[in-house]
Amino acid sequence: MVLNQLRSRIRVQADGQMKTGRDVVIGALLGADEFGFATAPLVVEGCIMMRKCHLNTCPVGVATQDPELRKKFSGKPEHVVNFFFFIAEEVREIMAQLGIRTFDELIGRVDLLDTRKGVDHWKAQGLDFSKVFALPNVSHDEPRHQTLTQDHGLDTALDHTLIEKSEPALERGEKVSFIVPIRNVNRTVGAMLSGELAKRYGHLGLPDDTIHIQLNGTAGQSFAAFLARALLWIWLVMRMTMSVRDCRVDALWCVRRTSSVAMLPKTLLWVTRCCMARLKARHFSTASLVSGLQFVTQAQLRL
Repeated sequence: MVLNQLRSRIRVQADGQMKTGRDVVIGALLGADEFGFATAPLVVEGCIMMRKCHLNTCPVGVATQDPELRKKFSGKPEHVVNFFFFIAEEVREIMAQLGIRTFDELIGRVDLLDTRKGVDHWKAQGLDFSKVFALPNVSHDEPRHQTLTQDHGLDTALDHTLIEKSEPALERGEKVSFIVPIRNVNRTVGAMLSGELAKRYGHLGLPDDTIHIQLNGTAGQSFAAFLARALLWIWLVMRMTMSVRDCRVDALWCVRRTSSVAMLPKTLLWVTRCCMARLKARHFSTASLVSGLQFVTQAQLRL
């Protein structure tokens, strides 16, 4: 990534048996920006590693839904916070020994690693670590950590329009109903509106059908995948028009009502199969059917 001038765009996370500040420093020297801790904070909360999390019989009440066993849980958030304070303190001590002022300066400095003891160990005989510990031959100005942030285009998200038009319902609980066009570049539609709804009214939200939105067009990725408590109506209109012996055939099909977003993929597949079977019965080839298929989505979100 450094050689191709792409390292500045990403964050690298290292994890796996991270327990001390020394582990964090080594991970940073090898090029990591972030670090994932799992086992150590779990032990800090009281886990004794009984390896029976899946049996619902955790003796210290960490991984169980049994109310009697959960009473034995003694962990507190302050314990985990204190653990990470110790980790940070050790990292600062090692950075001071290396003469490094900021953590960003530590990332990717493979030249500060003393690898002789590990490489000369008898268990490492025959292994080539030259590429792991290689220092890219680039100028000092080339970033070795993330310096650029990605613009996700949230300022132009369709949900801003939905929130603006739903303001009477969000502020005063009044019923609102409106129609908005949708395109396939509009992704995760409904997520930000649901976030505003949950922020103000919690999980229960507003009474049913307070916010009634009709969306006409073609839905984008993860459409309605992250909704608050809501009723979702979907129409998938599948249009097929083609000429055979001067005859034009149009197929129109609607998706049945569904209140579960998780059912959408199965429902759309069901409709696709029905349309294909319906059209194929009129003696069209499957290849020609697929080539002329167009999807138009009409949906209603009722929150």
